[in-house]
Amino acid sequence: MGFYEKCSIMDEMPLAYCVIELVFDEDGHGVDFIFRYCNKEMTVVEGVPVEEMLNRSFYEVFRNGDRKWLVSYADVALNGTKHTLKDFSPEIGKNLPYIAISQSQVSVPASCCQNECTHLNDLSLKCIV
Repeated sequence: MGFYEKCSIMDEMPLAYCVIELVFDEDGHGVDFIFRYCNKEMTVVEGVPVEEMLNRSFYEVFRNGDRKWLVSYADVALNGTKHTLKDFSPEIGKNLPYIAISQSQVSVPASCCQNECTHLNDLSLKCIV
């Protein structure tokens, strides 16, 4: 079973979940990310239909997107770290708690997240490939 096929079990999860692919410049700096998978709850959290996010760049979907997200996402992609943050998202106008994990970590945090983090509103779990 491929990685995106495994994601299909997340389709109906009541927490926002997406898989993003980082885009780096020639100097190795993260410059953007592309939504490769989004579950249905992403529409609720982001206020954008899944069809308008899939295979599109974050900064194409959210023209006013803050570049601060790239720092955490690049660290996850390059170093395999995990980030749990809560920060204001100007793209959607609210505080957004989220967990960013690498693809290799996805099986553990997905189950832990439901047990430990459901008290957070609009939790977004991002898996970075």
